[in-house]
Amino acid sequence: MYLTPLLDTDSLGRLVEETWRMKGILAFAYRGYGFPVRGDHYFSFTNSPYYSHRVLGAVDIYPPRGSLEVASPFTGRLIYYRVIGGEHVAGFEIGNGLYVRVLHVKPYVELGGEVEAGGILGECTHSPTFREWTDPHVHVEVREKPEFLRARGCVRLTPGRGVVEAASTALAACASSIIEGRVALVEKNRYILIEPPGCRGLSPVVVKVNGALGFLEGGVPHYGHGGVVVGQPGGEGEVRLQEATIGRVVEASGSLLHFTTTGIGFKLSDGARLIGLGVYLNSRYVKAIPVDWATVSLNEGDHVAVFPFPLY
Repeated sequence: MYLTPLLDTDSLGRLVEETWRMKGILAFAYRGYGFPVRGDHYFSFTNSPYYSHRVLGAVDIYPPRGSLEVASPFTGRLIYYRVIGGEHVAGFEIGNGLYVRVLHVKPYVELGGEVEAGGILGECTHSPTFREWTDPHVHVEVREKPEFLRARGCVRLTPGRGVVEAASTALAACASSIIEGRVALVEKNRYILIEPPGCRGLSPVVVKVNGALGFLEGGVPHYGHGGVVVGQPGGEGEVRLQEATIGRVVEASGSLLHFTTTGIGFKLSDGARLIGLGVYLNSRYVKAIPVDWATVSLNEGDHVAVFPFPLY
């Protein structure tokens, strides 16, 4: 009825680069169906401390910076919408016995109305669960029952074929990252955006897992977990960045390796310590979140590096 079937591998291979930029790509999947994220949006499986992300059952999708309008990764019919304690909760029927729970967005359609994959879903709202460094986004879960209030009930998601193909292609030209680059934005009391040069892959940070390369994503170490997208499904062992161990893989969901963080911290080259780093898929920026803004001496256009260090 509504679901988007996954493209075959040959067709996808021809579409990866152009489609990612122009129309989006199949970014996450469940039960043989793919969900596209538009090319000017960025997203994450693990950049959150909440339950559904800890069980790999949710994806947060961010609109272009400066915009509140977010594109839908699915086609479906709105069957539930409420605002509870300042939180916008919406439920969509997407066909084949599946439903989508959506948070942090006011849908543009009325109850009974339909949205199209790639079309505008609605306007991002401020959630009482957000931290000061959180950017506007839509939280998306896939469910097998029309239950939209409880946190539990989401299904486990995997990276879509587009993400896996893009990872395999880009990693061939990448090396393990040293995080350094130009300060693109300073939003005082929120975060600093760093734009590293070099590898233009799924994310700007490349790590190693047992010697194999993968793209980092998530909020590390402040959310206590993160993800690594690799070119082949599965993997285990330590996650290493700049020869420092930042986590250990606890499970795999397709080509997404889920890890818990170890006793690691980060600091900037000006000496400022960080709460953590925010790293996203399909984004060229690294978000650096300072502990104490009084220790930050950076301005936009400066060159900066990020260094990991053991906490104990």
